[in-house]
Amino acid sequence: MTQRERFLDRLELSTPWMNAAGFLGYFPPTQRSWGAPMGAFVTNPVSLLPRKPAQLRQVVEYPGGFLLHTGLPSPGIASVLKQNAARWGKIAVPVWVHLLTQTPAELPEMIETLEGVENVRAVELGIPPGVPLKTILEFIHAASGEIATIACICVDEIQNEWISSIQDAGAAGLVLAAPRGMHKNSNRLTRGRLYGPAIFPYMLNAVCRLAQHDLPIIAGGGVYSQADGETLLEAGAAAVQLDAVLWRNWET
Repeated sequence: MTQRERFLDRLELSTPWMNAAGFLGYFPPTQRSWGAPMGAFVTNPVSLLPRKPAQLRQVVEYPGGFLLHTGLPSPGIASVLKQNAARWGKIAVPVWVHLLTQTPAELPEMIETLEGVENVRAVELGIPPGVPLKTILEFIHAASGEIATIACICVDEIQNEWISSIQDAGAAGLVLAAPRGMHKNSNRLTRGRLYGPAIFPYMLNAVCRLAQHDLPIIAGGGVYSQADGETLLEAGAAAVQLDAVLWRNWET
């Protein structure tokens, strides 16, 4: 059995395709045209307490993609579960809850709550930007429990020498999330996540660099065609997440 097959089997994924956090809400849409069947549903980011959106939300287009600044709003885990927990148990694919935290101390309460929710098979742990490896490991340890933990780190921040430590800490996989960047809009410099086909070569390079390790790697950005995703899988990715391509028709 290959690494990908072991990963898919452990996480009960029928296919290696899924959405990226932040692109399909807290419950999958009832009508959507997929280029390939989804193996899991990843929720929008969920925080312990409610978070308001950024006051100046922006989308800044550039050749090959766009920068998105939202502030990562969330109604809080209690509200998300009240509205969605029962429905999650009825969908055909496993649910991954993306957790948005600022400190490891917030995680045990959230994990304990999610362990009682049917069909939640993993938590995708959004690691804050710019934190050192020591803090990343503290986040992973704090999220340990009955549900698999998938670390989610920006592709431009992950380092080769971190992989073994992340796996030893208990992570079942690593999502290479979309990178952060900066662009000018209306004479204002704006920071945010970068999305679009221009990200693909960067993501492919990272997968080739990191797939040599035993930790399953999930490519989380830059895929704008089924051929792109299949290239990442051929390069060693255990799974592929789709982001902004889900907001338009799938390209083959």
